[in-house]
Amino acid sequence: MTTPPSAAGSLRQQQLLLLAVCIAVAPHATNLAPSVMLFFAVLAAWRFATLYRPGWRLGRVPLMALAALGVALVLTRYHHLHGREAGTSLLVIGLGLKLQELRTARDVSVTVYLSLFLLVTLYLFSQTIPLAVYTVAAAGLLLAVLAGAGPGAAAGPGGQLALAGRLMLQALPITAILFVLFPRIPGPLWNLPDLEQHKRLGLGDLVEIGSVTALRLSPDVAFRVDFQGRVPPPADRYWRGPVFSRFDGHRWTQLPGMARVPALRAPQVNGEPYRQTITLEPTNRRWVFALDIPGPPAPELVQTHGYNLAARHDLRERSRHLVDSFPDYRLEAALSGELMHALALPDEPSPRVQALVEEWRAKSPEPLDIARAALHHFRTGDFLYTLDVDPIKGDVVDTFLFETRKGFCEHYATAFITLMRFAGIPARLVTGYKGGAWNPVGKFLEVRQYDAHGWAEIHLEDRGWVRIDPTAAVTSASIDPELAEQWRRADNERQGQDQDQGEDGAAAKRSAVDRALDWMKMAWASTDHAWNRWVLSYTPEAQQQFWQQLRTHDWRSTMFWAGAVFTVLGTAAALLLAPRLGLRLDPAVAHYRRFLRRLARRGVIRRPGEGPLDFGRRAATERPEAAAAIDRITELFLRLRYGRSPQRADLGELRRRVSRFRA
Repeated sequence: MTTPPSAAGSLRQQQLLLLAVCIAVAPHATNLAPSVMLFFAVLAAWRFATLYRPGWRLGRVPLMALAALGVALVLTRYHHLHGREAGTSLLVIGLGLKLQELRTARDVSVTVYLSLFLLVTLYLFSQTIPLAVYTVAAAGLLLAVLAGAGPGAAAGPGGQLALAGRLMLQALPITAILFVLFPRIPGPLWNLPDLEQHKRLGLGDLVEIGSVTALRLSPDVAFRVDFQGRVPPPADRYWRGPVFSRFDGHRWTQLPGMARVPALRAPQVNGEPYRQTITLEPTNRRWVFALDIPGPPAPELVQTHGYNLAARHDLRERSRHLVDSFPDYRLEAALSGELMHALALPDEPSPRVQALVEEWRAKSPEPLDIARAALHHFRTGDFLYTLDVDPIKGDVVDTFLFETRKGFCEHYATAFITLMRFAGIPARLVTGYKGGAWNPVGKFLEVRQYDAHGWAEIHLEDRGWVRIDPTAAVTSASIDPELAEQWRRADNERQGQDQDQGEDGAAAKRSAVDRALDWMKMAWASTDHAWNRWVLSYTPEAQQQFWQQLRTHDWRSTMFWAGAVFTVLGTAAALLLAPRLGLRLDPAVAHYRRFLRRLARRGVIRRPGEGPLDFGRRAATERPEAAAAIDRITELFLRLRYGRSPQRADLGELRRRVSRFRA
């Protein structure tokens, strides 16, 4: 059993509308509460059923009850009606209720517009390339539905989709111009209270034993780096972050003046810098990671007393920063009392720790020799680098050095710093990232969260702060085999290097399929990086730089050649496309013009500025024998062009009457 065509369109048109609306809502299944999505699914299924059982349509009272139930559902889940999740949930529920009252072409238009707005809300949750492609396709389907509604509708799904595609192509240049020229709004467009601003990602303002290790399990991108000129070798890829000097036995914290206060003393740097543009993922923190050691910062950044970089506000959006880093540097203590804090110990070290340090000092009291002895101890002391470590509740350093002998970078760096401090050598903890995978397709370096790392710095009188990485002292044979296998696979996947296969260590070339997959992954990462760089990172600052470049550009020659090219292309397009596109008018207008031409041949000519109603009355007076036909044709045309609820049958009647009209 099917229903006859209604003002809301034929059965096929209503089915297409329901499909388009469901496609627009579907991605929110990962963003909104399951109860909200189930509520919408029930409403959509009920509306689909009413296409075949019109008697099941809901009246005003049930709809009002369902609306109240939907609001209560949102309040129960989110405890408020504003914000990202709650506001979007209300829109989804409202759209499901709107489906129940589809009766006229106007209802179809309102539903399509609500669905288009709902597509925009998807960007409150994600701004990836797949989502952008999905929303464009969904918007095209909704426009196709709109093209099949009302008078002069496109015929058939194919014609509707073709018309929607042409409209979107025509809107593309305007969209690009608005994107580039429309003033950008600094910060998020909506300051929504449930965006979980308290949630912070990446390295933080304190380090608890195990916090860096938690990041080592995350494959998320931390930042990407484009280099202008030379690229640093792997040994120099230490990305400096927060610096910590206070240790209470289980947690590292910063000195009060070291967190975000600009440094009073600039680092002493030499040689050519590495010039890098860092695209940092949003973290809701201020830290900006750059190669050791960053030089004078850009205006939007400050260099703290720890000689690391920090933004002037929390980074809640993806940001780009141009930084010069100098591998040849010298750092001095920047705060009064800094060296004193770098010697402080939470408690008296255990007797075993004291005996170990005294043994080294007896051999050589030189600080650098003591540091080398500690590294040698890690290298030859049967230590194991692993992420599978049970929390240590007692003396972390003593237990690690003499009992468990296994841990990760926090254990090695903390133990090393404690040994140095007891020996009278100022030492501190530096956190950041180490390494990164080079993408040969996009020519950039990609650093992920599992590259998070911690190392030590000791202060030498003749050299200042010197970087020492205790974890690097662990040989490849002292790494957890399972962890080493994971790293090897990650390196093969990220860099496409030849992997070592076979027990004899003979290198074997990777298969063509593996190399093709690696290239596809790198190509996708390059595309994503370009999307982030040119689209998502088009901030007010980037727009201002663009305008400055426009002001200094020689536009006379550019405008001349651009005008010439557009003239040639426009003329060619007009000659080629005019025969096809020029006659594609509204069918009602085309029939009415044919009617005007037939009257004009009988001497009844429409005057400039004369409306259809006035002209119809005058034509009926001048041709009384055809007055009835003129009045009916005029009535049909006015209804199709300006009526609220034109019927599809009216267009067919207008065509037939104009064809039979003889004045």
